[in-house]
Amino acid sequence: MGGGERFPDVISDQRLLISNESGDALRALGFQVLHLWASGLDRTPMERWVAISCNLPDPAPHLKAEGICVYAPMGNQLQSVSQ
Repeated sequence: MGGGERFPDVISDQRLLISNESGDALRALGFQVLHLWASGLDRTPMERWVAISCNLPDPAPHLKAEGICVYAPMGNQLQSVSQ
């Protein structure tokens, strides 16, 4: 992602999938993957690959084995604060 692009909103029935290793596992599952570079002082990890999923039936064991973390919104919507 570069400059002016904005990360898509993640609504309540979706899941945010993050891999710190590569986007290969996410792509193999058929997801459109966004590649993000670190920008903070720590910059750890230096890069991440993310995807947004709908209708994900209990994915934790399979995805965890692939090094993918799954996050759910805590409210109606997980969204960027800079709108």
